[in-house]
Amino acid sequence: GDHYDPAVVAFVLLLSLGNTAYVNTYGGDFRRHILSNWGVNVAYTAVLGALLWLLFAPPCRFNCIFRINCDTEYSLASGDWTPLAWFSSSRLVGGCFLGPQLRDIQARVQQLPGYSSTFFEPRKADLCLPPAAAGVRYDDPAYIAGYDDIGCYG
Repeated sequence: GDHYDPAVVAFVLLLSLGNTAYVNTYGGDFRRHILSNWGVNVAYTAVLGALLWLLFAPPCRFNCIFRINCDTEYSLASGDWTPLAWFSSSRLVGGCFLGPQLRDIQARVQQLPGYSSTFFEPRKADLCLPPAAAGVRYDDPAYIAGYDDIGCYG
């Protein structure tokens, strides 16, 4: 599912790779000084800018490609960004956002008749909503934003 650990690991990994690539361009006699190599500095600034956008921007389709700072609405909308979807897991791009609120929804669905041994997984065809009998208010901001019963946001 979509929880906090992969987003943190992806952010740290992308930041580490960007910094490593920048440091490795320091070079020797055969390269220009890093401060006069404007192409490398522009690329490095673009990478850092994209990472800051992923971290601080509100949920959007670009963020959902990387599954960082994403929600169900924008996860579904990101499916039509086909070129960017090639860089992400094909099952997740354009699909339901599987945040921590599913833990509580799963418990409610398993108490319904006919669902006791069934694992509930949101489907795109149902707009990622649980069965109506589960008692989840679809217009509830906590459900839309990803809050679960213990106050976790995701």
